[in-house]
Amino acid sequence: MSTTTEKRGGTRHLENQLREQAGQLGHLRNRVSELVDEITVMKTDIVQFRKALGKDLTEIIKKIDK
Repeated sequence: MSTTTEKRGGTRHLENQLREQAGQLGHLRNRVSELVDEITVMKTDIVQFRKALGKDLTEIIKKIDK
């Protein structure tokens, strides 16, 4: 009889562990999604920065050449 009780207890433990891991996995998925969004914004910012820097350097070179 004790082995059946132990199996039920083990099953409950595994079910609880699965629920806990599912929650953690959901949290990690959300965090990864946030990071992907942040990286996308950073890429856009870098492109804009490079364009502005190129314009500024072009203007500086024009002024130096005069």
